[in-house]
Amino acid sequence: MTTMTYGTMPTREEFDEAFDRECPNGYNIVLSRSDSRAMDNYNLGDGKYTARELWFAIKQIVDSEDVDTTWADDGPMNLVSSIMETLGFEWV
Repeated sequence: MTTMTYGTMPTREEFDEAFDRECPNGYNIVLSRSDSRAMDNYNLGDGKYTARELWFAIKQIVDSEDVDTTWADDGPMNLVSSIMETLGFEWV
C-alpha cells in the first residue's frame, strides 16, 4: 500500500500500473442511492471503467473546488478514497 496525502493523486503512470495489477479486467462501479446523488455533477457513475476513464473521472473530482475534502460518508471524496484504496493507495 502506498501512503499519500489526502486528496493527492498518484502520477498517471503509478495509477495505470496499480490499475493493471489490481483490476486487469476493468473496474466496476455500482453506486448506492446516496452515492449516486453525490456524484450528480461528476463523470463517475455506474459502469465498468478502463484505467484512463477512471483516472479522468477521479481527477475531475479531486481537482474540483466544490469538493469537501473531509471524510463525509456520502461525499464524492469518500467514493474516490475507496477506489484509491482498492488500487493500493492510502490517503492519510
